[in-house]
Amino acid sequence: MNIASFGTVSYSLLLSSGVSYWAYCSIKQKELIYGYDGGDFQFAFSLDDARTFGGEVFEINGQQLSIEYNQEHEFAYLVGENGEQLPTHNGLFRMVWSHWFSETITLNG
Repeated sequence: MNIASFGTVSYSLLLSSGVSYWAYCSIKQKELIYGYDGGDFQFAFSLDDARTFGGEVFEINGQQLSIEYNQEHEFAYLVGENGEQLPTHNGLFRMVWSHWFSETITLNG
């Protein structure tokens, strides 16, 4: 089980071996996502997630991450614990991303 922490609130991210996490995800099949491959985990977020959690620091698999959201340009990006922008795959449909990364962690799962 992985835990993502948002300030004082923790969210359990249910990942069972052999069970697709995406089955529990509320991101729609054709919603565009930003996907990050962290090596031993994958993480995806939508623009709605960026609007909701923008600026919050959270932890996934020991890595501190943050989503930065630019309201004026309707754009988001992922930032690592040293403040560097992390490489994401932008504008993929959730259903396409989940074909390769079926156990992706999301913030709204």
